[in-house]
Amino acid sequence: MTKLKMAMKILAMAIFAGLLHSFLIGAHADTIKMAAMNACPYNCDPETDGKKGFMVDVAERIFRDAGHTVVSKVVPFNRAIRGTEEGTYDALAISNPNDSEKLLMPKIPNAMIQGVFLVRKGETWRYEGLDSLKSIKLASFPGATWEEKDVNHYLETTGSPAVQMIYGEDPLEVGIQMLLRKRVDSCLTEMNTARYYGAKIGLNLDERMEIAGRLASTPHYISFSPENPKSVVYARILDQGMKELRASGQLAEILQKYGMSDWKNNQIKYPEWTNIRSAKVALWQISKTPDSGMYLVSPSGRIITFMQKH
Repeated sequence: MTKLKMAMKILAMAIFAGLLHSFLIGAHADTIKMAAMNACPYNCDPETDGKKGFMVDVAERIFRDAGHTVVSKVVPFNRAIRGTEEGTYDALAISNPNDSEKLLMPKIPNAMIQGVFLVRKGETWRYEGLDSLKSIKLASFPGATWEEKDVNHYLETTGSPAVQMIYGEDPLEVGIQMLLRKRVDSCLTEMNTARYYGAKIGLNLDERMEIAGRLASTPHYISFSPENPKSVVYARILDQGMKELRASGQLAEILQKYGMSDWKNNQIKYPEWTNIRSAKVALWQISKTPDSGMYLVSPSGRIITFMQKH
């Protein structure tokens, strides 16, 4: 092989590698439309909270470094899920596999959330499993799902008056106020969100309320629309970005702004998630990603999560 042919071959390989790299990170700068429910400190309303929430901050930092722009919009959770499933939004700022079987979720969790049962200070009721819920009036929020499937089923099927579902733009505020005014016996919410809200309005939760029980910690993710063919690429970018933010200390800096710390330092074990929507598995393709993560891609090109234990 002549030197000229060798040089041409090396040049062609370099061009191909460059094109492949450009495809993986996104050849053109994208504007990623992200739906975010108002649940500070995870997702916040910039107009009322003065910040976007650490999930949005993380997404903006990671995708900015990859050459993309994230534009977030605060919308009610159920509308956010439906809009991301249908492609109105490219991403959903916070979700777990119980929320939707259609959304593509990355391998590495972007948050760890734990549900707690809040009661007024001095109340004797304690959460001791599903049966203990049947003796109280409970405030909860539509769309919220937890690791305990029996609790999810109870919330979805019991209905009023045993379970008071709270709707609106600021359901947590309504739920806390209903609890303080003795309109409900307990409020099932997320601890970091409740504390953030309490600090915002000058309410010391430790003085007025106490935790009557906890649910299992559940990993949550920034998820992506099955309608966007770039979603699998976005998920890979997000996974790699989370590793880099954590290793560099930038994730800890972002969390510190919201009074939080890295959940991974608490050595929480992530459950193994498996989401498969079709019995015709043979017709699906398994797309392997770095670090043993995998995605299922349907014959029509839709992307469905298939995640190994982290």
